Amino acid sequence: MNFNDTSKRKIIVAIASLTIFSAGSFSTLSGLLISQFQNSFGWPLTYTSFGVSLNMILYGLVAPFSIFLMDRYGIKKITYLALFLLAVGASIATFPNPFVFNFAWGVLVGSGTGMLTMAYGAYIAQRYFRENPGLPVGIMTASAVVGQFALLPLWSHLAEAKAWFYPLVGCAMIAIFTLAINIVSPLHNPDENKHVKTKTSISEVYFNLIYGLKSPTFWVISSFFMICGATTNGLMWSNFIPAAHDHGMHATVASTILLIIGFSNILGTIATGWLSDRINPKHILAVVFLLRAAILFWLPFILNSNLNISMVTFAILFGILDVATVPPVIALCNKAFSDKGPALFSWTNAFHQIGAGGMAFLASYLRIKFGDYFVVWILAAGLCILAVLIVYLSKYEGRTRASYSNKETSKEAS
Repeated sequence: MNFNDTSKRKIIVAIASLTIFSAGSFSTLSGLLISQFQNSFGWPLTYTSFGVSLNMILYGLVAPFSIFLMDRYGIKKITYLALFLLAVGASIATFPNPFVFNFAWGVLVGSGTGMLTMAYGAYIAQRYFRENPGLPVGIMTASAVVGQFALLPLWSHLAEAKAWFYPLVGCAMIAIFTLAINIVSPLHNPDENKHVKTKTSISEVYFNLIYGLKSPTFWVISSFFMICGATTNGLMWSNFIPAAHDHGMHATVASTILLIIGFSNILGTIATGWLSDRINPKHILAVVFLLRAAILFWLPFILNSNLNISMVTFAILFGILDVATVPPVIALCNKAFSDKGPALFSWTNAFHQIGAGGMAFLASYLRIKFGDYFVVWILAAGLCILAVLIVYLSKYEGRTRASYSNKETSKEAS
């Protein structure tokens, strides 16, 4: 396959975006399921918080190993495996048992989505779009958040009108459909075999992590990206619908707000992807975190039972900023770590999800302790201000491609 062919590159972006969209459709379903479990079975938050938190953590931790497996066995097999795990996990989760849900949602769905995270998009961009990857990364990242929120109103309606497990069945069917599309897609053309690194070892994953841990730049990016995960995924995936419910808002209305967030992210993510090829990503990140802090601080003062102009404005603004950090973070990783950029980004993404999982659990705890989410929103705003300081007060120096080659050469020689 000639990957210089513009039309084929567009198809690659389209298929990869569909795959990421499908995985994303699972990511935010936990918030709706938690509400349904409370209404249908009387389960408290503590029954399912472990599975939800584990899902978010594996969403990040699986990514570095997924990148290695794609290098070792090709994109095709790993994509098939991920979609299979999503379909099976959603199916098993239809059995109304807390232990079964925590296993299916935490382990199977968490692993499946982890294989198709933003790191997957970064890997596709690095493989096929070495020149100006910002826009393809922006498109693929946007598809993730559209997938996370676009279907929530439909799932909420089905759960209310039919039964709580209909959203799980719907997500499983989407995963199966996407698997069929991937089987015939040019993304998995036999020509990709020439990219497979059959002699790589799993130790490469740990080598990348150790290398990153020795780099100040890696710690800087990971720290503010952890805050990013805590103030987006950790809040909106599993806590926004319960928080809205506390204010008397119907789940379908809350899902509509998340839908607006999902579609609004398209503008912000594609814009920061385009800008990341043109201006210093550091400036983009500082502006995004500063504006996010202001919006999160505003939220507890406007959150009520209605879908009013204030809530719509919040959804649009938060959506624009929601995943707008990803293209500039990928740009920083690629600039600092060269060909290892996607692998190191996958580890920073793991920290992103550790932040998300930690906030998902902490937010539930604070809700039980204080009776509402007010403290959670203020805490999140403060963390965003901290991220602005980290972004601006740090340097972003990495190793050159040559230094990687020398390191790897000495490793092979030993």
